[in-house]
Amino acid sequence: MLRTAGPTWALIVGMVLSGCTDKADTGRDSGSLDGGAGDSGADGGDSGGPTDVTVSVSLDATVMDECRSTCGTLSVSGDGWLGDVRWQVESDIDGFLPVEGTLDGDGQATFCIDGPLTPGVHNLAFHVDIGDRTYALATLDVRPFGWAYGLDKPVEVLTEPPWVPHIPESDLRVDPAFPSSNVTYPDPDGGDERVPAVSVLAPSTVVFNGRRFLYYAGTPDTTFYLGVASTRGEGENGWVIENDGDYILHSSQTGTRKGDWDYYAQNTPEALIRDDEIWLYYNGRSGESGGLTIGLATSTDGVHFDRNPTPVLEPTGVPGDFDEGGVAHPSVEVRDVDFTDNEAGASEVFEMWYASGTLEIGYAISADGLNFERYCDGSVFAGKLGTWDLGTVKAPEVKRYEDTYYMTYSGCGQGCYQVGWAASNDGIRWIQHTEPIIPIQQPEPGSSEIPWNSYGTQEGFIEDDDSGIWRIWYAGTSTSGGDIGYVEVTPR
Repeated sequence: MLRTAGPTWALIVGMVLSGCTDKADTGRDSGSLDGGAGDSGADGGDSGGPTDVTVSVSLDATVMDECRSTCGTLSVSGDGWLGDVRWQVESDIDGFLPVEGTLDGDGQATFCIDGPLTPGVHNLAFHVDIGDRTYALATLDVRPFGWAYGLDKPVEVLTEPPWVPHIPESDLRVDPAFPSSNVTYPDPDGGDERVPAVSVLAPSTVVFNGRRFLYYAGTPDTTFYLGVASTRGEGENGWVIENDGDYILHSSQTGTRKGDWDYYAQNTPEALIRDDEIWLYYNGRSGESGGLTIGLATSTDGVHFDRNPTPVLEPTGVPGDFDEGGVAHPSVEVRDVDFTDNEAGASEVFEMWYASGTLEIGYAISADGLNFERYCDGSVFAGKLGTWDLGTVKAPEVKRYEDTYYMTYSGCGQGCYQVGWAASNDGIRWIQHTEPIIPIQQPEPGSSEIPWNSYGTQEGFIEDDDSGIWRIWYAGTSTSGGDIGYVEVTPR
């Protein structure tokens, strides 16, 4: 049973054990805790140490978020204490931790244990170089990232998805619900006539004020911009292209200038309803080349948006980081906190999953939807070499259902992208399904007709309208471009 959080804890353990492990390697995972319980003092034996010494440790908090830290004090007292003695910390889960120091003449040392640590209950041994057999014990309960924001997630890691959608092939051969032929654009070469879209991709839908809004990324050439359609009135294939058929959040409308983070292009929308507004997360690019950044715009009518000039998540720019050069494809879930007495002062939490330039998936948390804190230990999902996704993943879309996180993602790479499926207890440690759930469709035997989703399927967006049925909207591509369709599944 995991302990619940409370006021600052103080745990003082003066137990001295026998059988201390070697103390040469302070790297994580370098050792294992051994030995058994002993008396309340330590005998220096033949090593020349003090003959009557008590070692104790006090932790400021015994429950911590895996990405936070806890500090404390290590104390040694007794006859013959001379000071200048080395010490270090060992966990039965993570091995030796990068926490060590020297006890001074008064026998006191302060320390901090920093994340990342593996979630679980850690039994910690504070090894002190007095003789051969001296250390103190403490217990540290490490919770998955989000605890500091009031999320109490399970520590247990799934070994397989609890549920996997099974979609009949006949459903995948239905014509697209929103074909690219619905959309036209101003001529990028400056002509007077509008030109047809080559592709519409990256669907995201919400039902707002009695109408379904479909946000998408489309292009007349190779540069993508955002658009919006709705089900009001009588339109092509049941859709009306809003905003007089023009882009939304284009520089001509927002007044962005060259060099602004989303001046050149906008892509991968993610819509959610917040009170009486639609919040639209999206990624932008400042120039023809360069990294992608994630930002936010808001609307009271679903069509006209106010752009937040400050991005909500930017590339780290740190060499070696998986998201050093770009962040894109945001997926955002909002959930109430499990307890309000949390470090961040959060009453609700925005969880964001996003793709990177290295084709891995990251995770970040925010208390306000504007300022996000990244997970402290790199990407949370990278696919697997040797599986169908070839270790190449992007376009996460996450939905939390009955305390389990489910994710669609695009895997395999250019020319073979398909929609995959994964599940997680905490949104961080994922287990993938062995096959794509929306595979590429080949021409039917004897037919020369090329299916609209024959080249790739990608960017599955999960729409849950509380009817008990999920619509998974997705983009399909063929040699002629990209269109948007959906399949329906019943979660269980």
